[in-house]
Amino acid sequence: MISVQRAIFIAGLLFLTAGTAFLILDQWRFSRVIGEIALPGSPEARQQEKREGGLGQLREAEEYLAQNSPESARKAHDRFVHVLSLDLDKELNQRASYGIAASLDRLGDRRRAVEHLRQLRDEGVKNAELREKTEYLLGRLLILFGHDEEGKSILQELLASTQSNRIKSRIHTTFGDYYRLTGEKRKAERNYRIALEYSPTNFHAEVERAELLDDRPLDKYYYHEDYLIDAKVSKDKKPQPAAKTQPTKRPARETARKPEKGPSAKELYEQGLRHYRANQYPEAISSFDKALKAGPDADLRESILFRMAQSLSAGGEKDRALELYSSVIENPSLTLDQAAYIQRGIILFDRARVKDAYEEFKKAASQFPAGKYASEAMEWQREAENILRDRESLKQN
Repeated sequence: MISVQRAIFIAGLLFLTAGTAFLILDQWRFSRVIGEIALPGSPEARQQEKREGGLGQLREAEEYLAQNSPESARKAHDRFVHVLSLDLDKELNQRASYGIAASLDRLGDRRRAVEHLRQLRDEGVKNAELREKTEYLLGRLLILFGHDEEGKSILQELLASTQSNRIKSRIHTTFGDYYRLTGEKRKAERNYRIALEYSPTNFHAEVERAELLDDRPLDKYYYHEDYLIDAKVSKDKKPQPAAKTQPTKRPARETARKPEKGPSAKELYEQGLRHYRANQYPEAISSFDKALKAGPDADLRESILFRMAQSLSAGGEKDRALELYSSVIENPSLTLDQAAYIQRGIILFDRARVKDAYEEFKKAASQFPAGKYASEAMEWQREAENILRDRESLKQN
């Protein structure tokens, strides 16, 4: 009996102890909640405060990155790395990763920059602006530093998808830089020109294009290649015999006829070419005008009109150049019609008359699909069409 009472007593004591323990645990939990409530801000508020701190560091790093010095790039890099180590959320982590890649690019470590950008691209960037910046920088680094085909592919895809004129301007600037590095100055100048159409404040494109034109002023009239005309003239040209001293006086009729004949149309044309190549545009125009009056055949007249138009355009007389290019098109010969359409389009494009320029490029491409300049005409047509589409989209928005 005594043992039964003892067992009941011990069991009751155990239940009492367990109840007390549970009560103490509840009190502890309650005190923690009370303590947290007493702190300034909830856990969510403190997390938000922490995020704001990381965002402030990101902005500071981006300000350093905007400065043009290796020291500021190093400071930016260190701050981006610190923000990434905080692992605040995916959006801030991706911004920090992009900043690390951009700062590494500034510091000359482009291999590691490409690695960061590839990883970021593989993750999938939700923020549209950051995604485009990532695609652009990756494409630029690849195209300029040894992986040009992959870089071109990335930038072409971005060019087709982006709605940002700033990004489009940067892409064309990158293409311009690439073609300048590879020695294709004509393509470089064209891409710088298009970059400025998308963003007139693109200082990089403006400076690079100006330097190209200063180095070789005739590059802006590149769709007609000099050697095509020159080769034909050289092939047809015959050496002129040296003048001989006549022992007796020629008849008056014969003497009078020779001065009246004067230089031939071809000789005047060649004289104009020499002036044109020497950038002596007024003299070139005068020689070409005389060549036209000398009665050339249709093929030579086509070349004279085209060169005269180029000289007028190079000398700043764009309106007269447009008229002369139209005369090339109206001339019976078709030799330079496609080039004339493109040149008219370029002048109109430079004047921001993109719709009119588009029509000229379209004629050059559609009327001469197998012409020497068909690919250039189609490229210009696509660029003008893209600009027109962007303008229409802006109006609708």
